[in-house]
Amino acid sequence: MDIKHLDYIIALADEHSLSIAARKLSVTQSAVSQHLSKLENELGASLFNRTNSEWTLTEEGRIYLEMAREIVRLEERAAAAISERAGSGSGTVRIGLTHGRGPDMFIQIYPAFHREFPQVRLEPLELSTIRMQEEIRKGGLDLGIMTLPDHLKTADTYIDLSEEEIYLCLPDSFPIPSSIDTGEPYPIFPIEVLKYEPFVLIYRESTWRWAIDQIMNKAKFLPDVLFETASCNTILALIQAGICAGFLPEYYVKRRPESIRAFRLPDSPHLKVTACHRRDFTMNSAEQHLIRLAGEYFRNALK
Repeated sequence: MDIKHLDYIIALADEHSLSIAARKLSVTQSAVSQHLSKLENELGASLFNRTNSEWTLTEEGRIYLEMAREIVRLEERAAAAISERAGSGSGTVRIGLTHGRGPDMFIQIYPAFHREFPQVRLEPLELSTIRMQEEIRKGGLDLGIMTLPDHLKTADTYIDLSEEEIYLCLPDSFPIPSSIDTGEPYPIFPIEVLKYEPFVLIYRESTWRWAIDQIMNKAKFLPDVLFETASCNTILALIQAGICAGFLPEYYVKRRPESIRAFRLPDSPHLKVTACHRRDFTMNSAEQHLIRLAGEYFRNALK
């Protein structure tokens, strides 16, 4: 079977619609339908449940889709490896970025990457760390630049780029207890003082929410959660508006945002900024250079 026809199955699974999948592939609906019918006859199993409104995968379809994605990605990586060996250095690198800091990094490192590998196309995608880990496992991403504690790393390969501390952040109008040494840039704050204050927290899908929950467990109180969000910039904005307290990774604190005060926490909880790729994939030169640039960016940002 022509390998490009695997794209028909992948597009149909992604779009859940025959018409949208055909439009995405620039082919007719009948071409997709005929290929699918032929394939299902060969396999002796239905890959999709068909309704007027939506096409969904059967259990057999999910098995086939996983293998189809694997074959397509392996073919792409083989072509990229041959291109690199031939000296042309073309291909595509799909890179996962966390919300907020990911685009900041990409903007800064892309010009340097493009100068070194002008024929390589970067496809950035903003995802949560958990989603990145899933896509890396499935072959949907080549690399992910993420933040997480060590115990949430999967069986794939991780290259630590930097390390950052988690800070408690308060509006600058918040009354600071007299016991705190305000002469230090980031004094330790007794978080139990905030037992009755509202908080904005990172959402539970975030891999560093675990660290926040541990902080609260040690303080022996459940926070009054006013708002949960996927965005550190939203947390920062709510604190700057004087609405609540919150926690931010060091990356945001070191940028010296206005109208907040940042404090260190007992036990100094830390997270790793790391690059992840599939354990069974060998990185090419472009991917290695991309990771070097990302590491330089975060090490400078966290100085």
